[in-house]
Amino acid sequence: MTTILLVEDEKSILQFVRDALEDASYTVLSAEDGLNALKLAREKQIDLVLLDIGLPGLDGFSVCRVLREDLHIPILIISARQSDADKVQGFGVGADDYIMKPFSIRELLARVQAHLRREQRYRQPKRRMALLKSGGLSIDMERHEVSSGTTSLALSRKEFEVLLPPGSPCGAGLRARCDL
Repeated sequence: MTTILLVEDEKSILQFVRDALEDASYTVLSAEDGLNALKLAREKQIDLVLLDIGLPGLDGFSVCRVLREDLHIPILIISARQSDADKVQGFGVGADDYIMKPFSIRELLARVQAHLRREQRYRQPKRRMALLKSGGLSIDMERHEVSSGTTSLALSRKEFEVLLPPGSPCGAGLRARCDL
């Protein structure tokens, strides 16, 4: 289950966003000030942070800076501050996104989902290019090899390209191996 840390000092906004996130099946931890936010982030497994700037005590910029030192997760600032200077400062301390109040809850949820998807893609190991198989013929797109059963076939570049699906050019990094 995905856990989101929601840091917001306005109780009505905190409850509204919390309810929307929980309705979308997220686990939500919340803090109303910067120090409690840092404490929760250190103690719990967090997948994403929604962070207000105008917090009592330690402001959101400072919280973001400290979180960024230890966590490699998306941090989205939610703020009523709309100046370019505030946005630039937010990105400068490590925020991944900046959402201005008032905001649409649908847009907020879409941005949360987009950042979580992106994070999930970064955590997945890189896959090799496809190994195409048809009947007894195998085409290894990455190694630029063709085989029939256990027999490797020596093909010219043109012969190899004819076997590829439309839109699958001979890889630039493998061009030398294409030119037999």
